[in-house]
Amino acid sequence: MEDTHSQELAERFIAVAEFLNRQTHLHRLDTWEELGMTIPQLRTLVLLEQVGPMRMGSISTHLGRALSATTTVVDRLVEKGYIGRSSDPDDRRVVLCELTELGRSTIWFALQRRGDGWANAGLGGYPARAEIVEAVLSG
Repeated sequence: MEDTHSQELAERFIAVAEFLNRQTHLHRLDTWEELGMTIPQLRTLVLLEQVGPMRMGSISTHLGRALSATTTVVDRLVEKGYIGRSSDPDDRRVVLCELTELGRSTIWFALQRRGDGWANAGLGGYPARAEIVEAVLSG
């Protein structure tokens, strides 16, 4: 009896986790589509938001992409106004890539939309989350 109950709870937990995963990813795709960006472009913006100004080679290494591919992604982001390039004050030969205000607001928008995805899944507020999880897990 206890073994059956444990198995049932485990299956319900997995179902909830899969549901939440689908809802989160569904809204992320909507956000990327709204922004007209590729996944590599968004990853680059998020990296610069987290780390700050970086050299092209460092961006490439950090994201595990070839330097030429990274340069292409950054070029597109510069054209769109999300990233700016500037000289390193310590070495004018070095070019740093950094987020512009538009880049920062775009990251904020994407993160806000991710939060909206949770809200759209019925999980926007803590009491709602607790009730849904409790109801699903308890049967």
